[in-house]
Amino acid sequence: AARRRLEAGEAAPLELNTARVRRAEAARQVTAARADWRESLTALAESLGIPPTESIEPRTEIALGAPFESEPDLLSRALGLRPDLIAAKREVDAARAAVELADAEAAPDLGIGISAARDQGQDVLLAGIRIPLPLVDRNQGEREQSRATLARREAELAQARLAVEADVYQAWQAYQAAAEASRIYDAETLGALTESLE
Repeated sequence: AARRRLEAGEAAPLELNTARVRRAEAARQVTAARADWRESLTALAESLGIPPTESIEPRTEIALGAPFESEPDLLSRALGLRPDLIAAKREVDAARAAVELADAEAAPDLGIGISAARDQGQDVLLAGIRIPLPLVDRNQGEREQSRATLARREAELAQARLAVEADVYQAWQAYQAAAEASRIYDAETLGALTESLE
């Protein structure tokens, strides 16, 4: 349009150069946006626990400016779906089971035994009760180690949960900012551009 106006004598070369600069800037922004999009898809794939080369496509269209979920809903879903958090919960469960096992092994292991033998030509029947005296060894080392492992796993779970909360918060803030930018662009810029084009 600027070139046609210049050819018709309606504009100066400066207007054409300004249009070229704006076009180049728009192309640069599109390239940067595509790079951001690829980076976001890679981060999303990592969060979902799938290979970054796998295709990720949205299932539905999202209306611009309309929030698709609330932040608490997103956090609830993320806490239930994030593979790293699920793995951390399972490690805590395994550590709890190890503590219970170590505690159970600290109790005396009672036993009853019956055996038959031959001694000097006679059959002998032997019976016995085994009662260990765990006064000294009550499996203290294993019990302490399992409790320390449980404490470490619980701390790792808490850290993983905080990381998920931070990811959701950052994503929600970015979404809110993008939605606001879209609203401003729709209300201000598109109207002015349409008017200028007409």
